[in-house]
Amino acid sequence: MSTIGHILPSNIASLILSFLLGGISSLNAQPSFSADSAKISFYSYAPIEEITATSHKAESTLNLNDGTVSARVSITSFIFKKQLMQKHFNEQYMESERFPHASFDGKLRDELIHLPDYPQVLKTRVQGELTIKGVTQKLDEEVTLTRKDGSVIAICSFKVKLSDYNIKIPRMLIKNIAEEVDVRLEFSY
Repeated sequence: MSTIGHILPSNIASLILSFLLGGISSLNAQPSFSADSAKISFYSYAPIEEITATSHKAESTLNLNDGTVSARVSITSFIFKKQLMQKHFNEQYMESERFPHASFDGKLRDELIHLPDYPQVLKTRVQGELTIKGVTQKLDEEVTLTRKDGSVIAICSFKVKLSDYNIKIPRMLIKNIAEEVDVRLEFSY
C-alpha cells in the first residue's frame, strides 16, 4: 500500500508536467500566426461633424516565440458613411496613391506563451513604430490579448495626432475634423 502511495503522486506529477510541457510545445510548434479577421476603425469628433471609418482588410502577423507583431492596412480600404468623406480622406488628407498603406512593426512586452488554452485575458503593452503617410512615430500602447477557441484576439485603442503624420487640416475645416482621432484595432489570429 505504501508503494502505491509513493508511485501515484509521482505519476500524477509526471502527468501534470507532461500536460504543461505538451501545451507549451504545441504553442511553440506554431510560433507565427496570421490574422484571419481584422478590423481597424477610427473616430473623429469635431463640433460640426463626427467622422468614422472602418477597414476589415488589414493584414497582421504575431510571433509567439519572440512577441513580434506587424500589421499593415491599405488606406483605400477604409469605408466611410459618406462617399465624399472617403474621397477627401484618400485624395486630400492621406494621399493614398502616394502612400497606399499604413503599417506597424513592434513587440509585445510579455510573451503569449503564458496564455493558457482556456479563455483568459492578458493585458500587456505593445511597443513599436507606426508609419502613416510616410512618417514613422514610436507607439507604446496597452493591448488586451484573449486566448479563445484556439485563437488569440488582440484589441488595442489609441489616439493619433494628425499633425504628427503630416496630415494637414485646412483652416476652413478645423471645426469639421478633430486634431486627434481615436483608433481601435481588433485582430483575431
